[in-house]
Amino acid sequence: MFTIKIDKERHARVTRRAIELFKEKTGKDLFNLREDQALDLSDIETLLWLCLLKEDPSLTLEQVQDEVELHQLKQFTNYILEGSANPT
Repeated sequence: MFTIKIDKERHARVTRRAIELFKEKTGKDLFNLREDQALDLSDIETLLWLCLLKEDPSLTLEQVQDEVELHQLKQFTNYILEGSANPT
Protein backbone atom coordinates (compact mmCIF):
# COMPACT_ATOMS: atom_id res chain seq x y z
CA MET A 1 0.00 0.00 0.00
CA PHE A 2 1.24 3.47 -0.92
CA THR A 3 0.35 6.34 1.41
CA ILE A 4 -0.06 9.79 -0.11
CA LYS A 5 -1.24 13.11 1.29
CA ILE A 6 -3.54 14.88 -1.14
CA ASP A 7 -6.50 16.62 0.48
CA LYS A 8 -6.02 14.17 3.35
CA GLU A 9 -3.97 11.04 3.89
CA ARG A 10 -5.00 8.44 1.36
CA HIS A 11 -3.89 4.88 0.68
CA ALA A 12 -3.34 3.57 -2.84
CA ARG A 13 -3.75 -0.17 -3.18
CA VAL A 14 -2.27 -1.70 -6.29
CA THR A 15 -4.84 -4.43 -6.75
CA ARG A 16 -5.45 -6.76 -9.65
CA ARG A 17 -8.67 -4.86 -10.35
CA ALA A 18 -6.79 -1.54 -10.54
CA ILE A 19 -4.28 -3.07 -12.95
CA GLU A 20 -7.05 -4.51 -15.15
CA LEU A 21 -8.92 -1.17 -15.17
CA PHE A 22 -5.66 0.56 -16.09
CA LYS A 23 -5.29 -1.80 -19.06
CA GLU A 24 -8.90 -1.10 -20.13
CA LYS A 25 -8.44 2.68 -19.91
CA THR A 26 -4.97 2.96 -21.47
CA GLY A 27 -4.56 -0.18 -23.58
CA LYS A 28 -1.28 -0.77 -21.74
CA ASP A 29 -0.48 -3.93 -19.81
CA LEU A 30 1.49 -2.69 -16.81
CA PHE A 31 3.61 -5.83 -16.57
CA ASN A 32 4.08 -6.47 -20.28
CA LEU A 33 4.84 -3.10 -21.80
CA ARG A 34 6.23 -3.11 -25.30
CA GLU A 35 9.19 -0.87 -26.10
CA ASP A 36 6.84 1.57 -27.83
CA GLN A 37 4.53 1.76 -24.78
CA ALA A 38 6.34 3.84 -22.20
CA LEU A 39 4.24 5.15 -19.32
CA ASP A 40 3.69 8.88 -19.50
CA LEU A 41 2.55 11.31 -16.82
CA SER A 42 -1.11 10.78 -17.69
CA ASP A 43 -0.69 7.02 -17.29
CA ILE A 44 0.86 7.39 -13.84
CA GLU A 45 -1.94 9.74 -12.74
CA THR A 46 -4.53 7.29 -14.05
CA LEU A 47 -2.94 4.34 -12.26
CA LEU A 48 -2.69 6.26 -9.00
CA TRP A 49 -6.35 7.30 -9.27
CA LEU A 50 -7.46 3.71 -9.94
CA CYS A 51 -5.45 2.51 -6.95
CA LEU A 52 -7.09 5.13 -4.73
CA LEU A 53 -10.65 4.22 -5.76
CA LYS A 54 -10.85 1.23 -3.41
CA GLU A 55 -10.61 3.60 -0.45
CA ASP A 56 -12.77 6.37 -1.96
CA PRO A 57 -14.93 5.47 -4.96
CA SER A 58 -16.08 9.10 -5.29
CA LEU A 59 -12.55 10.36 -6.02
CA THR A 60 -12.18 11.63 -9.58
CA LEU A 61 -9.23 11.55 -11.93
CA GLU A 62 -9.49 15.34 -12.12
CA GLN A 63 -9.07 15.62 -8.34
CA VAL A 64 -5.93 13.52 -8.50
CA GLN A 65 -4.58 15.57 -11.41
CA ASP A 66 -5.35 18.85 -9.60
CA GLU A 67 -3.97 17.88 -6.20
CA VAL A 68 -1.05 15.49 -6.66
CA GLU A 69 2.35 17.11 -7.03
CA LEU A 70 5.04 15.91 -9.40
CA HIS A 71 7.34 14.63 -6.63
CA GLN A 72 4.46 12.49 -5.33
CA LEU A 73 3.97 10.95 -8.77
CA LYS A 74 7.68 10.18 -8.85
CA GLN A 75 7.43 8.46 -5.45
CA PHE A 76 4.42 6.45 -6.63
CA THR A 77 6.26 5.46 -9.82
CA ASN A 78 9.22 4.25 -7.76
CA TYR A 79 6.83 2.30 -5.52
CA ILE A 80 5.31 0.59 -8.57
CA LEU A 81 8.71 -0.20 -10.09
CA GLU A 82 10.04 -1.63 -6.82
CA GLY A 83 6.92 -3.77 -6.41
CA SER A 84 7.08 -5.20 -9.92
CA ALA A 85 10.79 -5.97 -9.52
CA ASN A 86 10.35 -7.53 -6.08
CA PRO A 87 6.96 -9.25 -5.86
CA THR A 88 6.20 -10.82 -2.49
